[in-house]
Amino acid sequence: MNKFEEHYWEIGKAEYPLSKIINEVQKAGFKVEKTYRVFENPYHRFFILRKGE
Repeated sequence: MNKFEEHYWEIGKAEYPLSKIINEVQKAGFKVEKTYRVFENPYHRFFILRKGE
């Protein structure tokens, strides 16, 4: 892979399914309250997280 390419990974592609990303976030001590995309920019995914107790 060329080091000047824009994307090295994207959620839902290759080895980065959304479930894996959510699992990693949870392992880091956060709870995923909500995840969503906005119509104007569907290539970005937003997460609302809560810090673990």
